[in-house]
Amino acid sequence: MQGRKSGSKKQLCGMFLAKTAPPISQQEAFNAGGRISYNGNTMRCHWRINGSETLMFGNIVRSLGLILLFGASPLSGWAQEPEAKPPAAEKPAAATAVVIPLHGEITPLTGAFLDRKLEEAREMGVDVVIIDIDSPGGFADVSFDIARRLRDLKWAKTVAYVENQAISGAAIAALGCDEIIMRPGAMLGDAGVIAQEILGGPFKYAPEKILSKMVADIREVADAGGRPPALAEAMMHKDVQVFQATHKQDGRVWYYTKAEWDSLPDAEAWQQGKPVMEARENTFLTVTGKRAVELQIANGLADSKTELYEQLGIAKEPTVLAQTGIDTLVWVLNLPLITFLLFVIGLLAIFIEFSAPGLGMGGLVSTLCFGLFFWSRFLGGTSGWLEVTLFAVGLIFIACEIFVIPGFGVPGISGFLLVLGSLVMASRNVVWPESTRDLMQLNKTLATVGASMIAFVVLAMVGSRYLLDFPLFRRIALLPPEVDDQAAAVAVGTAYSASNRPAAWEQVDVGDAGIATSPLRPAGKAAFGDELVDVITEGEFVEAGKGVKIVQKHGTRVVVRSTS
Repeated sequence: MQGRKSGSKKQLCGMFLAKTAPPISQQEAFNAGGRISYNGNTMRCHWRINGSETLMFGNIVRSLGLILLFGASPLSGWAQEPEAKPPAAEKPAAATAVVIPLHGEITPLTGAFLDRKLEEAREMGVDVVIIDIDSPGGFADVSFDIARRLRDLKWAKTVAYVENQAISGAAIAALGCDEIIMRPGAMLGDAGVIAQEILGGPFKYAPEKILSKMVADIREVADAGGRPPALAEAMMHKDVQVFQATHKQDGRVWYYTKAEWDSLPDAEAWQQGKPVMEARENTFLTVTGKRAVELQIANGLADSKTELYEQLGIAKEPTVLAQTGIDTLVWVLNLPLITFLLFVIGLLAIFIEFSAPGLGMGGLVSTLCFGLFFWSRFLGGTSGWLEVTLFAVGLIFIACEIFVIPGFGVPGISGFLLVLGSLVMASRNVVWPESTRDLMQLNKTLATVGASMIAFVVLAMVGSRYLLDFPLFRRIALLPPEVDDQAAAVAVGTAYSASNRPAAWEQVDVGDAGIATSPLRPAGKAAFGDELVDVITEGEFVEAGKGVKIVQKHGTRVVVRSTS
């Protein structure tokens, strides 16, 4: 009896499937197996084809005529059979999650920090990534990059939790998440774009040329997340008015700008409603959490993170991927003052290494300084291997100018420009300024690099004059023995009396020959008889101990040329 009933139900399900799903034959449906459940007027036919179970619903009127249509015996037996209880559904496993804080101003460092933490979360294999947002905004381009990164993330569900505020660029970043959960009193919106027309002048609303591109971007981000693009546009455009519309048939509610409504293909199917008060003229849309849910911008409310975790089905306390010591170090190394010090110390170390080849200490210090600089820019998201390559090539050109091709020509100038350009490029997230803010950042970078160059030149000139006065450098410098004897004699006052002796540069003249007592690059010291004179070459490099000849003399400036 049981087999007859089961077979009859299979036959009925197969017939129903054959009628409702033409791609599957009736015989396939009959042989597919499965199970039948019946609830009220609804029949559920479950069958399994190629290992996948499919569910088909059919409505059956429980009437005698329909029973007789299929045969009284089989169906009557089936109808009287008590419904088997479906197997208890397995309780879904609790989701695992991490929390990534997005606090403070959004800068290129913020974007790089988020990228590192997302990669860390991916390696952990979590199900949910919660972006804990409390930010007044920041760089628009970085905010859009964050939004797209979160939008395109496929390996986990992304949830933006706004406990206090997500304003300006932070609101843009939040729109990239799969869900937005807010505290009822938290604020979201006000993503207006402002810029300076003149550096140092007042901020004004961005011109339409810039605004139109960003409006298109924020609409695309909102639409990808299933949120009304019109309301996202109202966050950024102060002159956009938005009104509510209700579908006449299914009661759906959506929001449109006037331009959208005028171009709506099925406008007659919608009933235009009241305008959205927060999107009135000359106002950037800004809403509370409660209002954001009403406007379909946010997906829900949570008074605390504990409540948020409960809503998301997270049983275990999520791991917070906060800033580490490395993240803090990267932030410190990106400060303008620290950057200035790294530049100055690194350049001075290179100068010392070139002045005393083989010492090694200058090369070690310069490698450390510029290594820290480029490493921090790598992690900060503003540098890549291009900048490192340009810097290295620039140093090679400068070394060739000093050691291989004496003088100061094309290699030296090219090397200097390459080094300067690499340092500027490594401090910026865009090569060419695309906005007023980019221009301001470029000016700040140029000011830092320029100030460090000036400081380096001044310190290098002072160092080249007095470097040998330091005991450390004097012990390692290769000075001719006779020069040491002369210097010692002068120091103790055995040669001349300092009170009645003329200056050394006054005792020499054009045509006098002498010996370089220190490397001339191009400045240094040379001995002319008993006189030790500060000299400078015409640009060539002269090793210590080589012969030189005075070719020009202008006051205290004594110009020499190598005779070797």
